[in-house]
Amino acid sequence: MNEFKFQITTFLLVALLAFGGYFAFTSLDRGVTYTKDDIVAVVQNQQTDDETEEPVIVTDDGDTVSEEPEPTPDISTPKVLTDSEENLVGRLQGLIDDNINMKEGSRGTRVGTVQEFLNIYLDTASGVDNQYGPGTLSRVRQFQEAEGLSADGLAGPNTYEAMIQNITEA
Repeated sequence: MNEFKFQITTFLLVALLAFGGYFAFTSLDRGVTYTKDDIVAVVQNQQTDDETEEPVIVTDDGDTVSEEPEPTPDISTPKVLTDSEENLVGRLQGLIDDNINMKEGSRGTRVGTVQEFLNIYLDTASGVDNQYGPGTLSRVRQFQEAEGLSADGLAGPNTYEAMIQNITEA
């Protein structure tokens, strides 16, 4: 009888572990993924940057001197944010701080924060329903593509950071 109880307990434990693994695999965010085209573009940009030549100055003596361009000081004035923009930036920063990742099917006021930003960014009057549905997914992809991010439609810290930069630098 004790052996039977041991076998049943072992079976239940293995089944519970299998269910936990299945749940983790199917519902947890897999993070940032890169396509072959993304990697090729980065490599090509690095090669282009390496091939640039430095300007050369020839002095009266006939000597050549490399000149590094002097950095230009940033004289632009920072944008003054409205109270609603500051509030939105604070909520987006909270998503970064809490390491929140959203995908289709996510729900809640945090999704509403992303929808509110997208309404401002895309200059639309779409409703804020706090549900990450196909419309929100499409609009996030549109934003990511326009900002040079991986347009996977998943909202995570990189996307939120780009949203904050868009608000503060616009």
